[in-house]
Amino acid sequence: MASTDTETLSSLHPEDQLESWKEIAAYLGRDVRTVQRWEKSEGLPVHRHLHEKQGSVYAFRGEIDGWRAGRDVAALRDAGEEPNGAATSEPAPRGEEATPTSARQARKLPTMLAVVLLLLASGAFLGWLVLREKHTPQSHGPAMIAVLPFDNLSGDPAQEYFSDGMTEELIVQIGRLHADGLDAIAVGSTMAFKRSAKPLAEIARQLGVSYVVQGAVRRSGDRVRVSAHLIRAVDDAHLWDESYDRDLRDVLALQSEVAEAIAGGISVNLGRTAHPARSVDPLAYEAYLKGRNFWNKRTPEDLTRAIAEFQQATRIDPDYSPAYVGLADSYELLGSAEMGVLPPREAMPLARQAATRALDLDPQLAEAHASLAHIKLIYDWDFGGAEKEFQRAIALNPAYATAHQWYALLLNAQGRTAAALAELKRAQELDPLSPAVRSAVSEAFYFARQYDRAEAEARRALELDGDFVLGLLNLGRAQEQQGRLEEAIATFERASSLTGHGPAMSMFVAHARAAKGDVRGGREILAYLLRLRRDNRVYVPPLYLASLYAALDDRARAFAQLQQALDERCEYLIYLDRDPMADGLRSDPRFARLLQQASLPAAR
Repeated sequence: MASTDTETLSSLHPEDQLESWKEIAAYLGRDVRTVQRWEKSEGLPVHRHLHEKQGSVYAFRGEIDGWRAGRDVAALRDAGEEPNGAATSEPAPRGEEATPTSARQARKLPTMLAVVLLLLASGAFLGWLVLREKHTPQSHGPAMIAVLPFDNLSGDPAQEYFSDGMTEELIVQIGRLHADGLDAIAVGSTMAFKRSAKPLAEIARQLGVSYVVQGAVRRSGDRVRVSAHLIRAVDDAHLWDESYDRDLRDVLALQSEVAEAIAGGISVNLGRTAHPARSVDPLAYEAYLKGRNFWNKRTPEDLTRAIAEFQQATRIDPDYSPAYVGLADSYELLGSAEMGVLPPREAMPLARQAATRALDLDPQLAEAHASLAHIKLIYDWDFGGAEKEFQRAIALNPAYATAHQWYALLLNAQGRTAAALAELKRAQELDPLSPAVRSAVSEAFYFARQYDRAEAEARRALELDGDFVLGLLNLGRAQEQQGRLEEAIATFERASSLTGHGPAMSMFVAHARAAKGDVRGGREILAYLLRLRRDNRVYVPPLYLASLYAALDDRARAFAQLQQALDERCEYLIYLDRDPMADGLRSDPRFARLLQQASLPAAR
């Protein structure tokens, strides 16, 4: 790559800039492969934004004009001509005699025929390879593609949420194409390579993909410019480069257009034609991207901020369906037993209202079907309805990793471990660096009482993120059920410190202490949780208290708290008949009556 100092670059005008391989090639009147070769072999001045391997390609017309002028002069001299066009002549080498033209041609004829035949054979073979790559299904499954985080070229670091959001939405659009033989890696895994200096081949290997998309986003007011480059990982070949300049209102159509162009660049068949994208108010879209940015952080504080942004988006543009999906997902997390910020009877109706509104606006929205399925599972305990919605979501977007992960929750609750693991394997293929998916695999083995495998998967989740609380939770549960109580206590205490000693992880610490025989330690934490609930400092799900009373062998209070959890529709009750932590209550007649009262299907 040519080097240009910062002062020189800053003096060039934006209109002098070519922002993709395609624009550079068009300016030179050559194809993309040729100009890529010129960069490597002849010093064509091409730049990359931010870093060598992962940045966006761009060049300046002035620099290219200078390079081309110098190259033309060199070519003339190599051809034996002066730059002004005058030819030079040299005598024939000594010892050689002049040969008649016809004789020379006669001697060259066999050689020329051989070369022609070789070129024809080579061309046929290369053509066969191209056709084979384009039209032969891959035996190992669909082609996997990773959309790496787009660079933010706005010059404002505060606009990072916009470029990240555009990356995520492009991934969603690729999934919605329902392309035959193409799947996109989830944004959670690709974000691990934001500003990474790793070679593309290494990134592709880690993600298990054959193709990579790089790009950049420049936003200026209500205009957005996107440049994208499709690269085949095995040989770093640029298969497709394009730049787009659109009004922000047309950003949804832009994302759909880019997704279809990427699929065309890989030569896959589209299973269906995407329905026309609507326009969106720029302020609503901006609020939506901010909401998704907060939602991805998954803390109670960030989820509250996400809800505010999604609500703002719906106020500005009441018909923008993805914003309602964001609301549904946020309320579901806040009302989950995992987070326990809001009582389910408060959070889940709000989530259902938002998911239903999203489907009213767009019945083909896979993410909305998955959100509604999750509500039917964890709040309505409608297993049949949930399965139908999960299958609908997956049919609409087979590459939506979250739908596969949530579907596995239903299968786990029914005791269908093999089917749950199959869905989680699919989720792993789509989101290979997700500690949440790895942790879900651990939980499946935990419910199946395969504690050694549960521990192994929890440790793999922690290899991806050493502070991932759900990974620590599942590691601690596996350690406790294997009788390694000191290790379990240490694991739970670490998770508790990471969560500010919130109710969930405090309960697990107390449960392990009680199992070890430390009744006093268990009662101290129980008293702490009761104070939190009495003072309304945080929501303490009654299921947590039921677990502690059971560990302390106080069955009367344990069943009283379970009844309250039932009245609140606590999601974790769907696993009650499978969870080893409930073994101490299972023989009590009240346990069977509770399951019957909840109308929960028995585990298969």
